[in-house]
Amino acid sequence: MGKVPVKSKYSGVIQDIKVYATVDTKEMSPSLRKAVESVYSEIRAQEKIIKKYAKDGVTNGFAFTERAEKIEPTQDGKVMGIKVGEGVLFRFFIKYHDRMAIGD
Repeated sequence: MGKVPVKSKYSGVIQDIKVYATVDTKEMSPSLRKAVESVYSEIRAQEKIIKKYAKDGVTNGFAFTERAEKIEPTQDGKVMGIKVGEGVLFRFFIKYHDRMAIGD
């Protein structure tokens, strides 16, 4: 499956990458664990900064949408509407130039 090319209908600059793992990092291959832990360490650093400046547990409206831990998929094995099962979902957010067309 790793040799199947994945094509996107957009090309541009990657702005962000979100990672959603349904398995513990200990169960991942070393290379996948390294990629996931890299993202998790960034999330933990952000949480640490916010908690440092939070007053009485109030984070001034800042809410975390990501977690640095495994998540539970839905009953049908989906995460964000995509069938993942026991695995890892990477979501790439790409900045691209979109030309206006009729109906936009």
